[in-house]
Amino acid sequence: MTTFKDLKEKYSNLPEKELTPDEQLELLTTPELIEKYISIYFLSGEAEIKLLTKPELVEKYIARYNLSNEAELKLLTTPELVGKYIARYHLSDEAELKLLTTPELVEKYIEIYELSDEAEVKLLTTPELVEMYIEAHGITDNLKEIINNNL
Repeated sequence: MTTFKDLKEKYSNLPEKELTPDEQLELLTTPELIEKYISIYFLSGEAEIKLLTKPELVEKYIARYNLSNEAELKLLTTPELVGKYIARYHLSDEAELKLLTTPELVEKYIEIYELSDEAEVKLLTTPELVEMYIEAHGITDNLKEIINNNL
């Protein structure tokens, strides 16, 4: 059971307000401070990239916040992190193309989200994925073209 002493330890040394992007980079100097800060506040895009240097920090961060487009590409470095991220958040168009690298990730993603036009063409490479996408999101001109071109 959490006590007030536990809360004091957990949240001591935290700023009483959100830090500016420059202050985040200047003051959040240890993994412990970063972890405490992100338990309450989100980071700027630049701070995400510069401060979330360990997969454990990335995982804790994405449990609460989505990443900037640039941070998606730089921080989601394993299929496991990508899977955890897409369970909660939509990827940027560029990240769809670069991070959905396995049929399992594509399948998991399209169960929830629509793909960009370019990603439809590049990622829906099997009849099963095309059918799953149609059932989830309807048929598009790209999908009609994919079907017709593969007859």
